[in-house]
Amino acid sequence: MSDDRLPQVDIPRTPGRRWTLRSTMAAASLLVVAICTAIGITGTRLADAFDRVADTRAVIAAADGLLAALTDAETGQRGFLLTGDETYLGPYYSARPLIEARIADLDRLTGDSAAQYDILEELSPLVEHKLAELEETIIIRRIGGLPAAIDIVRAGHGIQTMDGIRGGLNRLLAAEQQQLDNHTNDVFTNFRIAMILGGSAAIGLVVLTFAYIRIQDRAHRQQIALTRVLETAKVELERRVEERTEELAQANLIMSRFLANVSHELRTPLNAIIGYADAISSRMLGPLGNDRYAEFAGNIIFSGRHLLDMINQILDFSKVEAGGLELELEALDPVELAEGCIDMLRPMADQNQVELILDPGDAPRRIVADPVRLRQILVNLLSNAVKFTPEGRTVRLELAAVPVDAATPWLIRIRVCDQGIGMTPDQIQVALTPFGQVDNSMARRHAGTGLGLPLARHMIELHNGRFAIESEPGVGTTVEIAL
Repeated sequence: MSDDRLPQVDIPRTPGRRWTLRSTMAAASLLVVAICTAIGITGTRLADAFDRVADTRAVIAAADGLLAALTDAETGQRGFLLTGDETYLGPYYSARPLIEARIADLDRLTGDSAAQYDILEELSPLVEHKLAELEETIIIRRIGGLPAAIDIVRAGHGIQTMDGIRGGLNRLLAAEQQQLDNHTNDVFTNFRIAMILGGSAAIGLVVLTFAYIRIQDRAHRQQIALTRVLETAKVELERRVEERTEELAQANLIMSRFLANVSHELRTPLNAIIGYADAISSRMLGPLGNDRYAEFAGNIIFSGRHLLDMINQILDFSKVEAGGLELELEALDPVELAEGCIDMLRPMADQNQVELILDPGDAPRRIVADPVRLRQILVNLLSNAVKFTPEGRTVRLELAAVPVDAATPWLIRIRVCDQGIGMTPDQIQVALTPFGQVDNSMARRHAGTGLGLPLARHMIELHNGRFAIESEPGVGTTVEIAL
């Protein structure tokens, strides 16, 4: 057998040969160091330019958000002035914390720019003055009626203030746009420099390869060692990714448990508030000094129960997320349960002038389910249907038996059908997202956590049931569940 290995031959080296090899290695090393240093500096500048672009875009977004929030606040105020309906103040109250947040964002983002900070110093008093003017007109509308409020609006101070705000924001946006253009040019300039340096690095690598062609075997061994290092790094990276994924899952579980604990702690004092308010409203300990106190107590009861309902939804959803929601299954009459839900929602439907109809059909009179959770699901779906159905229209609760076979292992089908505003497919996806709320004018008139539909779907899935939504804007929505 022949030996293909290169023989170990000692090649005599003259001082000139040693000098040439060492000079080549030194030059190649210096080239690599210089190129790496230049690339590092350019990369740092490129990253800085990207950061400045991001900051400038954040300022523009905050300014746009401030103007949008002010516009929403003014829109809500105008609607209330014209109609006297408190529900129109929803956008106004929602916009106030957004306005404060956007001002804080602008203050934080423009702190290193004297010119931008000066503009913000002019804007802040104008925004405060505008909010004070909106609040004043709302109070005067409540006290003095529409004519008194219109007199203040006709004075034109609000328009002047808003024009001043728009002017300041336009100057701020113009300056930020100029900075954005400059930062973008910096990005492109540094990117071109990086490309040139990258090309230089490629050329340097070619030179280095030819310089080391006579020690190719050694380079090959180094390549093998490098490959092993990269494989080790890959394994380590995968391990860290798995650890990070587990940490994120644990953090999500901790957050869900935290929400559950906080919601639970809130329920005790809230129940006490509702109980005391109910005692005052019912004059349990005797007459009140003024009948308005009973009215105030009624408002406290209504608000407290509304807040308690939202807390309960958050608590239930947290239990679902943490895997702590357990069903208590028992045999029940679905028709009787549906009748109870209809009776519970009847006052709300009458108040909204919506006809509420129960169609029991041929539903079975005995199924196995958690009665508390099934009642919660139906009340949630019916209340949503009533809220988003215009006056004079109908909401139907339909029950029907489903044949049981291998393809459809269901016993009962329950449908909640309304003639309300309806949703597009994209809006359905938003509505099924936790805390997601469809963005339309009617939806904004009704408060809520955005957990009703997601929670109902999760509870149906815990029953091993089926949950589906069909909807068309302007026609209505049908929610179907099968158990």
